[in-house]
Amino acid sequence: NDAVSSFQPSIAVDSTGTLHVIWVSSPIVGNCGPGNPNPCSIFYSSRSLSGSWSTPQNISPSGSSAIRQAIAIDPRDNTVHVVWESGSIAYHTMKPQGGAWTTPEAVTQPSSGGASPMITVDPTGTLHVVFRGQCNGCSGSQAMYTMKPAGGAWSAPQQLSDEPVYF
Repeated sequence: NDAVSSFQPSIAVDSTGTLHVIWVSSPIVGNCGPGNPNPCSIFYSSRSLSGSWSTPQNISPSGSSAIRQAIAIDPRDNTVHVVWESGSIAYHTMKPQGGAWTTPEAVTQPSSGGASPMITVDPTGTLHVVFRGQCNGCSGSQAMYTMKPAGGAWSAPQQLSDEPVYF
């Protein structure tokens, strides 16, 4: 890509040994935050055991800054799942093995926040996401949790911590 800087790489490997890598790409050196006229994007590339790296692909929407990404692989079918933060909301997209990336969907709402999301997938295909967010009546940011069963919808966020968290 035409990035000036790339940072925050994350890597996962699926059951076939294929490596999946995501990273933040910036057209300028510096801030990727809201209001930046040159927003950052999340890029993805993969490499099979016997192959070469795929051409990097921007998987985040154009025009909004995407940062603090995480990656996980569904152990049932090797679907790649990615979450990231954009404007304090967590987003999710997925790529079935051999398929295309889905349209990103909001995991959280502005009322709960969605900073620094992290994702895992359990053996039933349920997605589990923790993030730094807000709860009603709380001061500061708390550790929050949401989940999405295979074929289901995202649950309402649940507060995990009583004290402020920083991650």
